[in-house]
Amino acid sequence: MGPLVVRPDISQTMIPEVRAFRDSLRAEEQEAFDNLCQAASENYRMMDRVGLVIPLEKILFAVLIEQQKQIEHLKQVLDTNKVIPGSLNGS
Repeated sequence: MGPLVVRPDISQTMIPEVRAFRDSLRAEEQEAFDNLCQAASENYRMMDRVGLVIPLEKILFAVLIEQQKQIEHLKQVLDTNKVIPGSLNGS
């Protein structure tokens, strides 16, 4: 087993405008937002190599990349389990 990785509280690293938005969310939405931000943080660090100057651009691109990765993963799960989209809602 690898070393224990302790990640900082993602909300502490957010720019003030994003943190204010996060703080306005309900608790369960904050948790989902924090999870997405944590997952997107690796993508965000990669954005530092690109010439994007506005922090919000980096955040949006990082989140979009993470969402797309999650969508692709879910597609693979559906394909592996031979699930037809739309058949999960009980209809």
